[in-house]
Amino acid sequence: MKNNLLKFGLLVLLAVFTFHSCSDDEQVISPKSVDSIKITIEDKIDNEELNNKIGQDLLKIRQAFQINTTNHKGENYQKKTENDSISIEDIEINIEAFNVIENENGKASYTFEVDFPLNNLDSQEIINLHFYYDENNQLKRQLIKYELSNEELQTVIENQSFDGFWDRISYSNLDDLETTPNSEKITAARSSDPCSCKSKKSTVKWKTPYSNNSGYGGYSSGTGGSGGQTPFSVIPISLQKLWGIAPASAYYPGPNYVGPTCNCNYTIPVRYFSVGDLTIPNTNSNSTPTPFNRRYFYYFPELKNKITTYYNQVYVSYINSYMTSTQTTLEDHNNKQRFITQFFKFLYKLRTENYSAFNYLANNPQKTVAVFNFLAENNSFNAYEFAKSTITALMSGIETDNGITDFNDNEPNIKYAGTIHDFKDLLDNSPSKVGAFKNYLASEYLKSLGNTKFNFKQMRPLPTQTGFFNTKKGRYIYTKKGGWIDMAHFMFYAGKAYSYKLNGSEKPVGEAVQDGYKQEWSDFIVAKHSAYSYEDLPSDKFGADFAVNHFDKNSSLTFSEQLLKYFNNVLKSSIPSDAPNYNQIPSSDSKNNPIKINKTTNPLFTK
Repeated sequence: MKNNLLKFGLLVLLAVFTFHSCSDDEQVISPKSVDSIKITIEDKIDNEELNNKIGQDLLKIRQAFQINTTNHKGENYQKKTENDSISIEDIEINIEAFNVIENENGKASYTFEVDFPLNNLDSQEIINLHFYYDENNQLKRQLIKYELSNEELQTVIENQSFDGFWDRISYSNLDDLETTPNSEKITAARSSDPCSCKSKKSTVKWKTPYSNNSGYGGYSSGTGGSGGQTPFSVIPISLQKLWGIAPASAYYPGPNYVGPTCNCNYTIPVRYFSVGDLTIPNTNSNSTPTPFNRRYFYYFPELKNKITTYYNQVYVSYINSYMTSTQTTLEDHNNKQRFITQFFKFLYKLRTENYSAFNYLANNPQKTVAVFNFLAENNSFNAYEFAKSTITALMSGIETDNGITDFNDNEPNIKYAGTIHDFKDLLDNSPSKVGAFKNYLASEYLKSLGNTKFNFKQMRPLPTQTGFFNTKKGRYIYTKKGGWIDMAHFMFYAGKAYSYKLNGSEKPVGEAVQDGYKQEWSDFIVAKHSAYSYEDLPSDKFGADFAVNHFDKNSSLTFSEQLLKYFNNVLKSSIPSDAPNYNQIPSSDSKNNPIKINKTTNPLFTK
């Protein structure tokens, strides 16, 4: 059986991904009523009759599916290696998360995944066990087999239809299974007949509703109807409801047919994925990827646990949080598989193009994990190029802070909007009382404002001093000549420009502004919601201007008094509500895109 699941996490996740209404493209959140039919995902069986049936049917299924025999195509049903211990006892019915569809009469049908050991990568079979109540209120069940690859299953989900794949679907009634009692198997084994148990072929008799991809044109079970239109009456009504197809009295004229019950429920096969379903590409792109559980991570042993942790963290957008789950949906699995494939191809390419950088990562597990985390969160071509340059910077011995730096860069909001007097008070009453610094101390403080340390989470240098202003009233100040000023930006680039000036730069303001543009470019990779927010670049320029052209080391004024003078005389400081866009700015920090993009140093919303 697959690893136990943190049930709540998976139930929330599957509620988003598993079910669709065939009348539109809207995702259905469980539970939800669609035309008087309620769809839910459960993790506990409350139906005693169903619970008893599952126990009985599991034994029957284990006997019907012989692990070491061949399937109907003559291929090994499961691969066995020398170290694999394979037993029919490993076959399970997954009751940790199963689908429930309740109709308008309050009767429910239940669909479970039949879980086989040691997934065969060549096998594309999904086996479901479907329970339903018939017209006589008798609990019936059927096995359903979907011979679909992950890519084909994704197509089915996207199209909300099995059209094009009907010949890959078959079903079998459990009552028709021929099984050998355990007593006979034990007797045979005691009689030294090791082949009597293993030589039997699977006794499951599959029926395929349609013999071609178009969904019509013949019935392959041998019960009649070759060619022409296939009546739906040959398909059990329980499966018609499950697959969202026309009623039994209808005929299916083709794949584009829209039947009278098109607003019925359509559900995908029940199939869950775990980290063991991942594959790792090899250096030879033409070779078959290696199953994750069989991959030996020679250069990067730390990635084994990292990938497992990454896979089991599932982000659920509508609660804006991560859940831990050892099983997940096809869509989530495919997204993670794509990233894992791209990440290893990145490593292989790095080894070819820059072996010293590759070797640096191989000998620095913490850095490797940091690069993995960064690319997992920012999976784009620019991010990979950004990571390459970052690895080079790390090799040079850049100072790091292990992700401690608090960096928050959003557009102005009401919560942290204030006046220059609020900001002056913030400096004057800071732990070091930096606002009261004069002369040499003021100069040293201003220079320190441009200090950075490398941040592993964002994979770039971040300010070490200005984080103090991030969540304080007065961070955002409205001025009539400079528009909105982000004081975190202003102070940081004041420090950068002042350092350039002290180091003899001919254009310290220009160099600081260029650094600001570089930050916005990196924001576009790691924090798209804040890239080129309308106040960023103007704040950078005004901060640099203050430090280079207005700050006086020899002044009798304190640092905060010089800052107050610049805002009042040059920028014409005002109050937040005086801003033309005051009613548009968010009430608090937001990850939404800014209300205005500005790729210049020219201020907006001025008067």
